[in-house]
Amino acid sequence: MACGVYPLDERLEKEYRTEFTSVIKRLRRFECIILWAGDNECDQSYAWNEIKHDPNKNQITRRILPDILNSEDWTRPYIPSSPYISEEAYLAGAIENTTEQHMWGPRDYYKSNYYHHSNAVFASEMGYHGCPSPISIKKFISTTSLWPPQENDEWLLHSASPETSKDALYIYRINLMTNQIFTLFSNKPKNLEEYAYMSQISQAEAMKTFIETFRSRKWDRTGIIWWNIMDCWPQFSDAVVDYFGCKKLAYFFIKRAQAPLYFMIDDQKDEDYALYANNDLLVDTCVEYKILEVDTECEIIRGSVTVPAEAAVRVASLCDIGKERHFYYIEWIDKNGEKGSTHYLAGLPKFDYGWYRENLKKCGFDEFEGFK
Repeated sequence: MACGVYPLDERLEKEYRTEFTSVIKRLRRFECIILWAGDNECDQSYAWNEIKHDPNKNQITRRILPDILNSEDWTRPYIPSSPYISEEAYLAGAIENTTEQHMWGPRDYYKSNYYHHSNAVFASEMGYHGCPSPISIKKFISTTSLWPPQENDEWLLHSASPETSKDALYIYRINLMTNQIFTLFSNKPKNLEEYAYMSQISQAEAMKTFIETFRSRKWDRTGIIWWNIMDCWPQFSDAVVDYFGCKKLAYFFIKRAQAPLYFMIDDQKDEDYALYANNDLLVDTCVEYKILEVDTECEIIRGSVTVPAEAAVRVASLCDIGKERHFYYIEWIDKNGEKGSTHYLAGLPKFDYGWYRENLKKCGFDEFEGFK
C-alpha cells in the first residue's frame, strides 16, 4: 500500500487479513527484516488535500496489521507507515516535520536550506536525479530524439511514468534534472554526452553530501535509505544503476562514502568547516590523514587521530577552507595499512565543468561507465 487513502469495509478487511497473514508468514523467516512498516507514505497522503485528516484513524495500519503481527510475528518492531505520523505529531502540526522523513523536497541545490536545516534523524527515502550514460540512452531513445532533452516526448515518456501529457504527475522530472545541471555548473551542455556527464556529477555530489551529512552526526542522525539502486525499466531517474546495469558516477561516490572508516569535511554550519572521521568498526582505530588542494598540490593539513569504535569525531577545524571554490583530496591510512580516500568540492556554485572534470581525474575518481 502506498501514497493513498485505502478503503475499508467488511469484505475488504477479510481480503486484507488474508493477504497480510500470507505475506508475514512468507517473510518472517528472513533475518534481514528489522521491522514491519504498514505502508509507504499513506500517513502523509491524509494531509495531501486542503483538509488534513488524522492518519491515526486508519484502521488498516492501526488495528488490523498490529492484530495480525501479534499472532504471526511479535519479535520485530512495527511502525504503521513510513514516514510515520503519530497522534502527537498530528496534533502538533508536524506532519511534514517528523524525525523520520522521506527527504525529497525541492531537489534544488543539494546544500540548500532544505537539506541544511532538516531535523530528520532517519531519512527512509532520499535521492537525486542522474542521467543514464549515452550508451544506455541510445538503447531506448531513437536517434532523431537523442538531443535536446527539452520539449522531447520520448524523454518525457521515459521519465518515471510513461506519459507525455502536460498534466502528467512526473512530467517535471526532465526539467528537474536539467535545472540541477544549471545550478551546479556555469557551462551549459552542448550535446548529449556533456549533459549526461554533468547530470551524473550533480547526482554523485548530492548523494555523497547527503551521506556525509548523516555520517558526521552519527547517532544524532542514524541513517539513510537512499533511493534507489536500479531502474526496473529504461528511464531517466534517481537510480544509481540504470536498467541495463550501467553504473552511474553516484554508485562509486556512494561506495566510497559508505566505507566503514571514512573522513569527510562538514560544512553544515556557516563559517564552521571541520574535518570529521567516522568509524563504524567495532574497535578503536588509529589513523593518519592529510588533505591536499588538488590544483596546487599544496598540503592543507596532516595529522593522526584515534577514532573510537562506532563513533564520529571532529578531527580538526579548517577555518576558511570552504569559502572559495577549491577541489580537495582527502587521504588516510590506518595502523594496518588500509588506505582510503575521498574529495571535497568547496565553495558555492556555479563551477566550471572542465575544471571539475580535470580535478576529478587527478584524484582518480573519474569513474564514468558507458560514455565510450
